[in-house]
Amino acid sequence: MNKTETSAQPKKNKLKGNIELLVCAMIWGSAFIAQKIALGFVGSFTINCIRMALASLALFPVVLFRRHRAIKKGETYPLKQSVVAGLLCGVALFAAANAQQAAIKLSTPGKVSFITAFYVVLVPIIGLIFGRKARFNVWIGAALAIVGLYLLCVVDSTTISIGDFLALASAFLFAIQITLIGHYGRGTDPLALSMVQFAVVSVLSAPPMFIFEDPSLSTIHTALIPILYAGLVSCGVG
Repeated sequence: MNKTETSAQPKKNKLKGNIELLVCAMIWGSAFIAQKIALGFVGSFTINCIRMALASLALFPVVLFRRHRAIKKGETYPLKQSVVAGLLCGVALFAAANAQQAAIKLSTPGKVSFITAFYVVLVPIIGLIFGRKARFNVWIGAALAIVGLYLLCVVDSTTISIGDFLALASAFLFAIQITLIGHYGRGTDPLALSMVQFAVVSVLSAPPMFIFEDPSLSTIHTALIPILYAGLVSCGVG
């Protein structure tokens, strides 16, 4: 491989990563609508319990395949590191996802998606605690992202409600979760980490689902399509 090919590889990987992030943003953004629709039939904890379980189950065969392939090639598969990181990140995701779901119930999907995007700014701020310095262009990009999201999403109201405060809390919690992934996720299988953290959210959401909500097979069946989208597409694929 010549020098030109060597220098071009990082640029190619960066472009691929940016495209993947764009696709993730599109998938996650559309999930706000599905979550809002599902809330018309079932509670927040019920949605997160079921959709996170679906996402974890969907990733399970993929993780098994990756582990089998690594072992077949004689490579070390970081199962223990992935599980530990997934457990830690799962607790943060549980708090963030349920705060966001409660916010969607009390506010509009547009406002919640805008406020949740504040983690774009919060992540580099929290990263400073771990000794990570963000470049100046990161701060410029974060500011432009917030302005752009405001112009795109907040079109119906500029008032502040309890739902908006919950969305802000979820943004902070998501920033913590993303920072934990960046800190503890190194050297792990990202899909195994995701599978474990989704399972953690599902398990932690089950008790409050039965305590504070009244889930039934009929209501879950009515909200099945948006729950499937939020679980398999938004969490699993995204």
